[in-house]
Amino acid sequence: MSDRVQIGDVLNEAFQFGYQRWTTVFRFAWLPIVLSMLVAYGVGYLVLDMQAVEAASDSESTGDLSRLLKAPPGLAVLIGLAGGVLSLAIFSGPMASIYRLVALGEERPGFAQLRFDGPAQRVFWGQLILSSLSLAVSFVAVILMLALNGFGLGDVFNAGSNFVSLVSAASNDPAFQPTQAQIEQMAPIGAAFLGVIVAAPVLIYLNIKLAPFLPGSAAKNRLFLFGAFRMTTGYFWLIFGLYVLFILAMLVVAFVYMLVMSFLEVMAGLGGGGALALISGLFGLFSVAVGLAYQVFVIGVQMSLQAIVYRRLETGQ
Repeated sequence: MSDRVQIGDVLNEAFQFGYQRWTTVFRFAWLPIVLSMLVAYGVGYLVLDMQAVEAASDSESTGDLSRLLKAPPGLAVLIGLAGGVLSLAIFSGPMASIYRLVALGEERPGFAQLRFDGPAQRVFWGQLILSSLSLAVSFVAVILMLALNGFGLGDVFNAGSNFVSLVSAASNDPAFQPTQAQIEQMAPIGAAFLGVIVAAPVLIYLNIKLAPFLPGSAAKNRLFLFGAFRMTTGYFWLIFGLYVLFILAMLVVAFVYMLVMSFLEVMAGLGGGGALALISGLFGLFSVAVGLAYQVFVIGVQMSLQAIVYRRLETGQ
């Protein structure tokens, strides 16, 4: 069965796709990215008091975070969730296009792409399902750990508020030292974090078993939730190893990227006048171009990896 998913071949194909089809991924993604950024800006404008945020930044003090909100906290959360869902819907289009290109060889022409047809809608609902599963597992684990340690959700919120106060006090007074009682008040946060750790193996299991879910939903005429779960039977450790090696490879790429960006930022900050200013400006523009190229490359590699796993499990090719 391992003949269908050979880790080296899958990784090579994913990175080759990210490199060779860079312009294709850019065509698919640039407009949705711009629209998602506008949505994020709109959410920030509706939710945050920009003058208060700027004042807090200048004072380097966190203080009461609620004073940074323009809207009531409950409404701010709803607006933020609505913005997140809208961005998810917008970006479901390029995801569906990449999945179908890798899985089915479907080419979509045009310099800009903005779609919310059947495949994009299935990817959208698939993302909501995956997010809901992750939140549900994490919530149950956190509640369980809190209950075992004698805490409730309200204790976590109170501890969070106390933590913000401690951070504010420490930022205003470098010599500040929390008392033992104040440290003990942070215990609910520790219990909640333990719940997240307990949930991690379950989340890893679900993400590996459902690796073909989103690309399969884009390629087929239905949500592929249970089909993806069945499809990965017998391939769990192969896909797990693939994901581990993929993360390691991306860490290497990210390290090289940071080195390049550090050099470009140093060159862009040379300043001065005449030819030096021109060289500095060119390096500044080049750093923006390199950052864009890296982000598009990462999108292509990540999206294609899932689609390659789906295609190979589905067709053997």
